[in-house]
Amino acid sequence: MSDEQTNQAAVDKATEEFDVLDWLNDAINAEGSVTVYKNATLLLELDELSALAREAADKSKKAEQAGLSIVDEYDEAAQEALSAAESVREQLLPYGVTFHLRSIGNKARDTLVEKVARELKAKPATDDEPAVPGGREHPDFFPRFQHQLLSKSIVKVTTPDGRESTAPWSPERVEALRKLPGNEWNRLWNKLDSLTFAQYDIDKALDLDFS
Repeated sequence: MSDEQTNQAAVDKATEEFDVLDWLNDAINAEGSVTVYKNATLLLELDELSALAREAADKSKKAEQAGLSIVDEYDEAAQEALSAAESVREQLLPYGVTFHLRSIGNKARDTLVEKVARELKAKPATDDEPAVPGGREHPDFFPRFQHQLLSKSIVKVTTPDGRESTAPWSPERVEALRKLPGNEWNRLWNKLDSLTFAQYDIDKALDLDFS
């Protein structure tokens, strides 16, 4: 067999073995994780200590700019607050779970937006209640969209002791996470939101025509 025939046979074999659907199954969307905590007391303490550290650091900077000798005292106060905050973070660890998230892509997300909008119907005004707009203007649109999107984006949940759950999430289960104390629900949503923006950039790049 000539070199040309050998090369052609290799190309033919590679073409036969390539399956675009298998290739798509390995597509990687934007992924990330965030740990949220359920101990409201420790979360509040951590917020207070973090605020004290920032305040002391800010005062130290201003004192240094003004040439005041009190700089060292502010630096010491900031370090004490940071050390205490680190201790609280260690105490928080047993109360946390980590959500592993994967964005679903722009087209799937747009489809989800339309689905939620269709489900929310307008309501006429009554003697007791004002009119309620439907679709994206409905007051429940954004929270319901959040529940739907998160339910499709949670890959698994892991605990500090190594347990994990890959059970599917329903929008109703996601809604229950709003009971998380403090700012933990917002931290969970903000992480997915950042992945959503990252996925938007990825999809936009893949849609570019380089011909």
